[in-house]
Amino acid sequence: MRGLNFASFKTDVVSIWALTTDLRYQPRRAGPERDGAAFEALKASIAAEGIRDPLKVMPAGDKYVILGGHNRYRAAKELGLAEVPVRVFAGLTTPQAATLCLVDNLNRKDLSPIDLAHHFTGMVSELGISQAELAAMTSMSEASVSTYLSLAELPEEIQARVAGGHLAVCKAGALAAMVRAKAPAPLVLRVARKAERPGVSEDDVRGIGRLLRPAQGAIDGVPFMHLPGVLQSALLDRADVRAAHAEAYLNPATFLVMHGREIGAAASIPDELMAAFAERLCTTRAEKLGTVAAWLAAALTRAGQPKNSAAEFSSSIRNMATTARRLTERRVGGGSLQAVDTAAALCDLRFLSAWVGEQLAVLNSPAGARAPAAGNSKGVSA
Repeated sequence: MRGLNFASFKTDVVSIWALTTDLRYQPRRAGPERDGAAFEALKASIAAEGIRDPLKVMPAGDKYVILGGHNRYRAAKELGLAEVPVRVFAGLTTPQAATLCLVDNLNRKDLSPIDLAHHFTGMVSELGISQAELAAMTSMSEASVSTYLSLAELPEEIQARVAGGHLAVCKAGALAAMVRAKAPAPLVLRVARKAERPGVSEDDVRGIGRLLRPAQGAIDGVPFMHLPGVLQSALLDRADVRAAHAEAYLNPATFLVMHGREIGAAASIPDELMAAFAERLCTTRAEKLGTVAAWLAAALTRAGQPKNSAAEFSSSIRNMATTARRLTERRVGGGSLQAVDTAAALCDLRFLSAWVGEQLAVLNSPAGARAPAAGNSKGVSA
């Protein structure tokens, strides 16, 4: 604020009853009753040594509005002090007073990100201070100011996690974008719990947020709602399952191209294969998705190959049985592998079982050579 000189003040001692508060100039949302041991320590210090750092105030008629030192004021009242030392800043405009209050409190350890978020919100909505002015006052970027402002939109439960230091401000800002997009509150809370885990980045949270926003095009409505339950749960609750897993399921054609897995010709994806694909995705780390792309390409090739004779069918069954046996020996046999590897192997076997069923249907059809029934209830094709 131009023309504001924090060094221009006079020191005085005034009656404690001449002091008053204004919520616009109180960044902390928590009162002393919630400050606990720290507030009791402050009282003990004032009782022993008095108030060493005068309160910052500005005149308001026959009163003085406190701009800095609210906890010292409350402690002095509880101790029964009659007078307190003050620094009087005269001639301040309302925005200037808010700035002084903000600067006085900005570097205090007990000012939480949520305190700052609500104070910023008040300065913008009630005092007409712009985000650019807030950025200049605090030496923050405008993007950081915008993130803090967004924290005030979060549900109280999530705000408490941010205030307690359990959830980083950048991740909380990503959650606020979900709130603005009207994502269901229970889902936002689950993503918030996931965001607290190590290894979950701000980008991971924003990726999930994109899936919770309405979309248009190939998938109408909210993309997240088009995911099978097993993938929805994994995406919301597991740190190692990310938006990339969901996007692979929602658009497997793009997924295959991204990982360089061209299958040569368009093929409809059977429902059984999509179910196996979802389970396979849930057991795969993000950096290994290319392996799943290879599996899907091979599975689509197998699923799109009708057998024209009993001999060809028998040969294919033998090859499938050999593959299944090798998978079992490599991934399940011996009991020495982790559950995630076992799940991947069983997913392969479930696909093989579905494939065998399709081939039996082909063999028993009147024509003896009808292609397997294709189609996907979600209309996804590759």
